[in-house]
Amino acid sequence: MRVVGTLTTLPTRYDKLIRTLDTLRKQDRPVDKLYLTVPAKTARSNLEYPEFPKEVTDLCTIVNIGKDFGPVTKIIGALLRESDPDTIIITFDDDIIYSNSVVSSLLEAHQRWPHKAIGSSGGLIKGRAMFYSANHNCTNSWDHTTSFKIPKNGFRKVDVICGFSGALYKREFFPDKNNLIKGFLEYTSNKDVMCNDDLLISAYLEKQMITRIVVDSVPKANENKNHKDKRSGDELSSNKVTFLFRLIRAIENLRFHGFFKYHEERNFRETTAYRMLWWIMFTLFIILCARVLLL
Repeated sequence: MRVVGTLTTLPTRYDKLIRTLDTLRKQDRPVDKLYLTVPAKTARSNLEYPEFPKEVTDLCTIVNIGKDFGPVTKIIGALLRESDPDTIIITFDDDIIYSNSVVSSLLEAHQRWPHKAIGSSGGLIKGRAMFYSANHNCTNSWDHTTSFKIPKNGFRKVDVICGFSGALYKREFFPDKNNLIKGFLEYTSNKDVMCNDDLLISAYLEKQMITRIVVDSVPKANENKNHKDKRSGDELSSNKVTFLFRLIRAIENLRFHGFFKYHEERNFRETTAYRMLWWIMFTLFIILCARVLLL
């Protein structure tokens, strides 16, 4: 089984990238090839990429492309360089510290579900924004937004795989290297879709009738941050309100283009609306109790 890893980065993130690459180097099942895909300039800040230090070039193969497609660029290197339909592609983010068993745990899940796209974080998007449901396999602040659980059978179907904690695909799920634009990367012309790479990948897979699942056997992802790090302004999720509204617009744009016609089921208790209703009722109860005590 050939297994490759693939990711992208930004000119302002080289320190984080090196720390992430180091965790991927220490995997108990190393990938056979690790691709780092970068455009000539970033679309977000129009910055050119400085020369990569030896710590980076020693650990991965640089794949240069002309145009920046946004965060989905992370998978392009593998799609350009790999042609065997059975090759396993695992996507990573450059601002995450991974457990040394993330690759092996994803491969174990692949052995159980060989024809499915697999992650450990995901979303359910049936209905409008208030009914969004999420499960985030992480130790950062997004962990508190988890609203659905994985059942005892160890997996759950989702509409969207969130790739930051690691996501596994097969090369055959995607177009060949000469047909990546039409029907797939072309939708990054919309800025909201461009900023939601996991949503675009999952939308494409849904249209190809590829089942997406999240599993409970993958170790938690950790935010790649130390006390010296400062916000660079490149983090798409740094402002959660902006992030969520951009996500909503991206979902609607993809639906307009015929994606996400079918959705996985979830109950009301697993939705954002239920969590908001619970907190409103709890707050009203506290206010009522305080008023009674003050009488």
